[in-house]
Amino acid sequence: MTDKTRKIYISLLISILVLISVAAGAEPTLQGSFPYKTGGKVNGVAVSNDGYVAAGAEDGFLYYFDSGGIVVSKNSVNSRDVSLSSDSVYIATSSGGKGITLMDRNGNIIFEKDTTGRVNGAGISPDGEYVVAGSEDKGIYFYDKTGDRKWVYMAGNTVLDAATNGNYVVAGSTDQKMHLLDKGGSPVCNYQTGGAVMGVAISSDGNYIAAGSADGNVYRLDKTCSLVWKFPTGGATVNGVSLSSDGSFTVAGTASGTFYLLDKTGFAVWTQSLGGGISILDAAISPDGTYVAVGASDYNVYAYLSNAPVPTPAPTQVVTTVPATATPIRTTPPPTVTQTRTQTPTKTSTPVSNATAPAPSGMNTILIVGGVVGAVAVVAVVLVVFKFMKKPPGVGAPLEGAPQVPPPEQPPAPSQPETSQKPKFCTSCGATVAGDLKFCTGCGAKVE
Repeated sequence: MTDKTRKIYISLLISILVLISVAAGAEPTLQGSFPYKTGGKVNGVAVSNDGYVAAGAEDGFLYYFDSGGIVVSKNSVNSRDVSLSSDSVYIATSSGGKGITLMDRNGNIIFEKDTTGRVNGAGISPDGEYVVAGSEDKGIYFYDKTGDRKWVYMAGNTVLDAATNGNYVVAGSTDQKMHLLDKGGSPVCNYQTGGAVMGVAISSDGNYIAAGSADGNVYRLDKTCSLVWKFPTGGATVNGVSLSSDGSFTVAGTASGTFYLLDKTGFAVWTQSLGGGISILDAAISPDGTYVAVGASDYNVYAYLSNAPVPTPAPTQVVTTVPATATPIRTTPPPTVTQTRTQTPTKTSTPVSNATAPAPSGMNTILIVGGVVGAVAVVAVVLVVFKFMKKPPGVGAPLEGAPQVPPPEQPPAPSQPETSQKPKFCTSCGATVAGDLKFCTGCGAKVE
């Protein structure tokens, strides 16, 4: 084995060890004292870079936790959705059924505004300067942080969620569309999914959009509403999606109680299931991708360290990339608002269970066990290879390139002394008789 070949083998073995370590460690870790049980289903969650979590529950309270799961404040707000500024100073939340509220993290209300229908989605820009509300009255409302309404856009159908990065607004509606609007309220484009759009998110630079649909898919779009990829979750409604600030990671939670951390290519870095018939009603990731939070039908708020790894290998699951079906929109006057109410599909949930902390999902268990077994096997191979590499010259096959030493010459065998005997003849018949015979083999006469 040449030095070059040995180096190649060693590099491959080290790479395998690294990949196994990443696979075994890539799973979320519950932080602090989470999960925290509220008094009702948790419909909305948000999490900041420092691990603080805001959660709105059906018990009529908005909870604000530190990274250890300790309640910092608890405000009487009938919240269905929440959003945090990147510095966790401001919280936007739906309130009072038909209102949108902006407050600080101490619970001090900055403004409250009403719409003509229930507010299903609330979003805030990363810098806290702008707030957006998506309403059952089909309207998308845009405010600055003083509560001054800048515009309202009528989407034509009930709006289920809304988000903003300050320069763009994205919203999802019951007509299966994701809408993208600019800062002035003019439509840019929309994208048609296969079901009601339950959750939306947009990256800080506006280059990436995520949408969760009742058709069971997570969609990733660019700023022209062109489809980049879609991730199938197995058919369960995707109730909540969230993007890290730069769009590197997407978190999505489903009505089946499973949530996913997806990388930029649509590969599932990890999958976690709450189990026990629990539905996830909303999911969030911190701007830097460090923390993940989910709100669930079992009344619990769950917060995790995401343990987001270094860039992952190519995806193994089916990630469907299809031609974009974005619909460019010409700027037209918005449709007239009517007072006819459309029944809003509620985020799918299941009966409350008594489950507390979730057990690790089967996939995570397999990854851990497989990683340990694989690591042991690779270490064994490494030891065998190094043992072979360390064999001294003369043991086994000669090393390539080593000087060939000729074997020592063997001394000649000692010669045997030669004895000379005269031939004998039979005196009777004249035949030649061997020296050690006493009788002629021809006539039988005795030979002297």
